Amino acid sequence: MRQFQKAIVMFKIINSLAPPYLIEMFTSKVTLNNYGLRSSDYDLELPKYRTNYRYYKNSFAFSGIKVWNALPRYFKEERSLKSLKEAYYQHLLSNWL
Repeated sequence: MRQFQKAIVMFKIINSLAPPYLIEMFTSKVTLNNYGLRSSDYDLELPKYRTNYRYYKNSFAFSGIKVWNALPRYFKEERSLKSLKEAYYQHLLSNWL
């Protein structure tokens, strides 16, 4: 559930529904390349770290991007927060049964 909450915050950041200081933190990290990669349109670039990796990997800047990039494409393509949550619960329900 914690991973899904991070995914929701990342969705809000990408769709400009979060506070400005969070949006500014991630705007430069969107991967913009011209290659025909399957996930290039929706993935975020991991930022470079200047501190100890052990501490950095627990930060939201790192773990939020890792969670977002690990999501299946159909979650990333949702256009509203409500539809993202519905798709997630539908996914949980289909895996439960």
